Amino acid sequence: MIQDNAVGSMGRRCNLRYRPYMEQNWTEADSELVGEDTFTLQDPRPHTLYLFQVRCAIMEEGVTTVASDWSRPYSARSAEAAPVGALDVWADAGGGEAPALVWKELPPALSHSAALWYEVRQCGADRSSWVGNRTKEAREGCREAADRGGGGSCCRLYLARCPGVTGVMTEVREVSVSAVNRLGRTQPTHLLFENKDLPAPQSVSYTMEKGNLRVSWVPPPDPSEHVQEFVVQRKEAGLNCSRGFDWIRVNATQRSAILTGVFQNYTPYTVSVFALYSSGHSPPASVTSYTLEGVPPAVPGLSVSQISFSKATVAWEPIPLRESRGRVRRYQVGWVEVGGPEDQQQNITVSGQCQAQVSGLAPGRQYQLWVSAETQVGQGPRSHISLTTYERNGTTASTAHRTWSGAPARPDWIPLSLPLSLTLPLTFKFKLLYWHDQLKYIHSYICGQQLTMMNRTGSLSQSSVVLGDICILFTC
Repeated sequence: MIQDNAVGSMGRRCNLRYRPYMEQNWTEADSELVGEDTFTLQDPRPHTLYLFQVRCAIMEEGVTTVASDWSRPYSARSAEAAPVGALDVWADAGGGEAPALVWKELPPALSHSAALWYEVRQCGADRSSWVGNRTKEAREGCREAADRGGGGSCCRLYLARCPGVTGVMTEVREVSVSAVNRLGRTQPTHLLFENKDLPAPQSVSYTMEKGNLRVSWVPPPDPSEHVQEFVVQRKEAGLNCSRGFDWIRVNATQRSAILTGVFQNYTPYTVSVFALYSSGHSPPASVTSYTLEGVPPAVPGLSVSQISFSKATVAWEPIPLRESRGRVRRYQVGWVEVGGPEDQQQNITVSGQCQAQVSGLAPGRQYQLWVSAETQVGQGPRSHISLTTYERNGTTASTAHRTWSGAPARPDWIPLSLPLSLTLPLTFKFKLLYWHDQLKYIHSYICGQQLTMMNRTGSLSQSSVVLGDICILFTC
């Protein structure tokens, strides 16, 4: 009730308008309900802050003067009530974390109270026993979820195992969550966890629409149960935590949905679609998506192997998912003879693998090879490596140049271009074109037979050998 105690001896006629604090449009009260100094708002929304304004005109001898301006807003909050509605409860398998129960906080229009908490109950696979009253942890889980910067206001609670009939701890099979305040509670919302025997949606795809993701899918083929609805979920990919986590529910007849919210540019998101049945939900059908792609960085870890007089194999490491700035659709591999004309450069396109065979090379020639990754936006910078092919008779050593960004994962055969001098008894000397800090020893092989182990000096002597190809094995 709004009351104005500044009532004079003369009568007056007043108008009053009001609105919820978070809304912009005013509602003018029925003049018959507005007294000279009081007004009672009928059936207000529970626990809602309202603004009120009043203007009055003086009535003297039946004549009404011009009304005043609207007063400054006066605020008042309505009384609390029991919460209503149902919670949106879901499960997050994590990404290196323990499985968690998640739910979206009840909005103020339904919570009807400032002091709201949640009660979580869970039971094991045998559904014989329930463990409840996790209210304190549930409230803390909401605060932790807000601090994690997820895609929406949701609460997160990591579930413990449940005692079964025999007292043995079992996996959680079913949970229920209720919102509670001092005046009442909502009806519990139940969730059954994943059932791997239930068929999942198929052919999940996405398109970018004005910074949002439109996700499409094909329904499960011939499900044994009726699909009740679909859940479309998203979170950042390639992390050991659930950042950017959010989900929506859509009708079982829908075949697409739009995911909105804050998406980071050049950031991969795992988008998953689940089918919900009366006995649980299916495993996810997932795709990695981007709302905005960029040009990828340089391809790391180039190496060359299986060099012959006419071909060689070039390999590289995949760009880490969190660094690729988009979905790498293909790789471009090119090569040209050193000193040769640029217009004779050749290239091939590689998809779905991180190696390629380059062929059609000339014997005893040096080549410059390059590899670049390509996203929808375009090609990234080229990474280069050089090699020299063997002579056709295979008796002359040839050279491969390689620069490591880290220690090689295993010993690599590196045929060397010497300066090489041979005398009998055999003595040869060479110098390394590249030396990695972590290389400790060099093993020398002649015709596949190990002669001795050298240190960095790079020399050895052997009194009796069979002449043939000389190879050097680098060991870390």
